[in-house]
Amino acid sequence: MCEGGNRVSVGLFEDSGIVAGVDGCPGGWVNFEVALPSRTTTVVIIPKLSELLARSPRPKLVAIDIPIGLPTEGARACDVGARKLLGKPRSSSVFPAPVRATLAASTYKEACKLSQEAQGKSLSRQAFDILAKIREVDDLITPELQTWMFEIHPELSFWALNDRFSLKHKKSTREGKEERLKLLLPHFPAIKTHLTELDRSRASASDLLDAAVAAWTAECVSRGVVPRQFDSKGLRMEIVY
Repeated sequence: MCEGGNRVSVGLFEDSGIVAGVDGCPGGWVNFEVALPSRTTTVVIIPKLSELLARSPRPKLVAIDIPIGLPTEGARACDVGARKLLGKPRSSSVFPAPVRATLAASTYKEACKLSQEAQGKSLSRQAFDILAKIREVDDLITPELQTWMFEIHPELSFWALNDRFSLKHKKSTREGKEERLKLLLPHFPAIKTHLTELDRSRASASDLLDAAVAAWTAECVSRGVVPRQFDSKGLRMEIVY
């Protein structure tokens, strides 16, 4: 059911309940849920992540496409390891996580200045574009929450799902969407219906596909082999696949 990764339980996963994959989108967050053991799926867009965490009962596991655990300077080992596993050209999709100091920025210029002061180099535009999402998660996450809510990267999850081969096409292209959908369909047969019903003004097809592969990762609970690091808040800096 979950080929492509090392099956390692984190101790909280059970054979019943809900696991979720979450990806940021213009409307907030795409939440792709898998009910176990039936494996029926539902998709909902939530404005704030706190709504998911406050739910009762909450999901057993939540895999989210956002950096968790931020360095004070330099690169995270998990980002370096993920790029190495993916190889070119997909490695470019794993951009360096911002340093913690940049969370105080409200503009790209200010974020670059804070990054320069902290580590002697600027911040990528890609990282700044999701800085508000990173801040939202960082305000909520704690080491305890991180025992059941963990970071993934969609391209690394697709790599694992694809027998450890990187995908050929960018997710933004028609070929890329078809390539990812083909991998997900055997696991989530209703995903075509979810795509048809998706409110495209609030989330794109790529957002949903990324959330779905995050849910696959949550179901598998597979761990990567990159070195474990902790940030200044005690959060693990790791990408689960």
